[in-house]
Amino acid sequence: MEIVAKAKKWGSSVGFVVPNRIADELGIKAENEFLVDIKPTGKSDVLKEAFGKCKGMGERKTAQEWKDEFRRTLYRE
Repeated sequence: MEIVAKAKKWGSSVGFVVPNRIADELGIKAENEFLVDIKPTGKSDVLKEAFGKCKGMGERKTAQEWKDEFRRTLYRE
């Protein structure tokens, strides 16, 4: 299950609250331990992973060269 939670300052720590309806649904009680996978919202690793896999492959082109190539492909000059 994925939820969005806002981090809050608690003393010298940072924590987040699991909404009660989610805790009830998952059977989470006070003092239970559970695994949390933290990912900042609004950011995706998909592009980072895709470009990381292609690193060093093929020729390097400037942004302008890519645009020109895409235009030629799209408009069949």
